[in-house]
Amino acid sequence: MSYSHQKGFSWLSILVGTAVTVICATILLQFFVMRPYDYRLGNRTKTLANAKYIVGGLMIFKGDHGNYPCDKTHT
Repeated sequence: MSYSHQKGFSWLSILVGTAVTVICATILLQFFVMRPYDYRLGNRTKTLANAKYIVGGLMIFKGDHGNYPCDKTHT
Protein backbone atom coordinates (compact mmCIF):
# COMPACT_ATOMS: atom_id res chain seq x y z
CA MET A 1 0.00 0.00 0.00
CA SER A 2 1.60 3.22 -1.17
CA TYR A 3 0.76 6.69 0.06
CA SER A 4 2.32 8.50 -2.90
CA HIS A 5 -1.07 9.15 -4.47
CA GLN A 6 -2.30 11.22 -1.50
CA LYS A 7 -2.11 14.99 -1.83
CA GLY A 8 -1.06 17.20 1.09
CA PHE A 9 1.50 19.59 2.43
CA SER A 10 5.18 18.79 2.31
CA TRP A 11 7.42 19.28 5.32
CA LEU A 12 9.12 22.16 3.54
CA SER A 13 5.87 24.05 3.01
CA ILE A 14 4.89 23.50 6.65
CA LEU A 15 8.28 24.83 7.83
CA VAL A 16 8.08 27.88 5.56
CA GLY A 17 4.51 28.63 6.69
CA THR A 18 5.50 28.32 10.34
CA ALA A 19 8.52 30.58 9.84
CA VAL A 20 6.42 33.26 8.13
CA THR A 21 3.83 33.09 10.92
CA VAL A 22 6.50 33.45 13.62
CA ILE A 23 8.10 36.42 11.85
CA CYS A 24 4.75 38.18 11.46
CA ALA A 25 3.87 37.52 15.10
CA THR A 26 7.22 38.92 16.23
CA ILE A 27 6.71 42.11 14.23
CA LEU A 28 3.20 42.57 15.64
CA LEU A 29 4.43 41.95 19.19
CA GLN A 30 6.92 44.79 18.86
CA PHE A 31 4.12 47.21 17.98
CA PHE A 32 1.55 46.17 20.57
CA VAL A 33 3.12 44.37 23.51
CA MET A 34 6.80 45.22 23.76
CA ARG A 35 6.28 48.99 23.46
CA PRO A 36 5.97 50.10 27.08
CA TYR A 37 2.87 52.08 27.98
CA ASP A 38 4.98 54.33 30.22
CA TYR A 39 6.76 55.72 27.15
CA ARG A 40 3.49 57.07 25.73
CA LEU A 41 2.40 58.26 29.17
CA GLY A 42 5.75 60.05 29.58
CA ASN A 43 5.25 61.95 26.34
CA ARG A 44 1.78 63.00 27.44
CA THR A 45 3.08 64.16 30.82
CA LYS A 46 5.92 66.11 29.21
CA THR A 47 3.53 67.78 26.77
CA LEU A 48 1.18 68.78 29.57
CA ALA A 49 4.08 70.24 31.56
CA ASN A 50 5.22 72.24 28.52
CA ALA A 51 1.70 73.60 28.05
CA LYS A 52 1.61 74.69 31.71
CA TYR A 53 4.93 76.53 31.26
CA ILE A 54 3.56 78.34 28.20
CA VAL A 55 0.41 79.37 30.07
CA GLY A 56 2.52 80.54 33.01
CA GLY A 57 4.70 82.62 30.71
CA LEU A 58 1.66 84.19 29.06
CA MET A 59 0.17 85.08 32.45
CA ILE A 60 3.44 86.74 33.52
CA PHE A 61 3.53 88.65 30.21
CA LYS A 62 -0.06 89.83 30.72
CA GLY A 63 0.79 90.94 34.24
CA ASP A 64 3.78 92.95 33.03
CA HIS A 65 2.25 94.48 29.88
CA GLY A 66 -1.48 94.53 30.63
CA ASN A 67 -2.53 92.23 27.79
CA TYR A 68 -1.44 89.15 25.91
CA PRO A 69 1.19 89.34 23.13
CA CYS A 70 -0.07 91.00 19.94
CA ASP A 71 1.13 93.58 17.44
CA LYS A 72 0.83 96.39 20.02
CA THR A 73 2.97 94.72 22.69
CA HIS A 74 6.47 94.87 21.21
CA THR A 75 9.15 94.69 23.86
